[in-house]
Amino acid sequence: MNKIVIVVFGMLLMFGAVGCRHTVDYSQYPEVKYSTDVSPVISANCTQSGCHGSVDVRRFPLLTYDDLIEHTHVVSGKPEQSDLFSVIRTLNKNERMPVDPLPPLTDDQIKMIYLWIAQGAKNN
Repeated sequence: MNKIVIVVFGMLLMFGAVGCRHTVDYSQYPEVKYSTDVSPVISANCTQSGCHGSVDVRRFPLLTYDDLIEHTHVVSGKPEQSDLFSVIRTLNKNERMPVDPLPPLTDDQIKMIYLWIAQGAKNN
């Protein structure tokens, strides 16, 4: 009986935590612009030869805003659901972009991309 009570109580706590969502007001932060903030980071770190800088059929290009949105599954307003954010922040070296031997993006670059997506991933 005690085990059942503990399991039920644990499930109630888990569902309560999942149901608790907070909305963050991103208007207090400076607007992140694709053209001057995001594009230079993508160009410098993702579009090297053999990566995402060509139209090689095995790899998709990330040369334009449309390429980025189409191929990286950026979910406007939802960084945690965006593949772009997932692959740049993962600690798994086999999944992280850019791949070794290139260095990972800096914390500031990752935060900036997070904020850009959270602010709506605008083509500005």
